[in-house]
Amino acid sequence: MQDACNLVSLTVQVRTMKRIDPFKLRKGLGLNQSEFWGRLAVTQSGGSRYENGRRMPGPVRKLLGIVYLKERP
Repeated sequence: MQDACNLVSLTVQVRTMKRIDPFKLRKGLGLNQSEFWGRLAVTQSGGSRYENGRRMPGPVRKLLGIVYLKERP
């Protein structure tokens, strides 16, 4: 139950930000880079670049929202 509450809180925080911070989202979910980015078919090294400020392509941002924030396509 605690994990579910944390995820809801984190989701609200991330949705209210102008930009999604993938690092904060990943850490909040307790996933390593391979687990987190693998669900989006992004390599660990590619995900690392996005976490370090490289611009994330629109399709990857959309997948991030669908997979982790349950946004509709």
